[in-house]
Amino acid sequence: MRATIAQAALRRDITRVSEQRQALPDGPVIETDYRFKEVNGQDVGLLDRFGDKGALVTYSDVRARARAAVSDVHKRARRAERRRR
Repeated sequence: MRATIAQAALRRDITRVSEQRQALPDGPVIETDYRFKEVNGQDVGLLDRFGDKGALVTYSDVRARARAAVSDVHKRARRAERRRR
């Protein structure tokens, strides 16, 4: 029964957040052709990559770096523990 209540609350929250996201204004128009160096050294612009698209969405998982850092700490601790044995 609790799971059903929690699922209903979650569904309401998801709907509310979705409505808020849809109500956001459009992002700024980027008029500068930002330039980047590719891995092979080639100079490429943002418009070269995405100029024919109506929108560009970026995603960054800031938690991934934190998880990797914690994982590194755990690995170092395990190595130190093995050395002590």
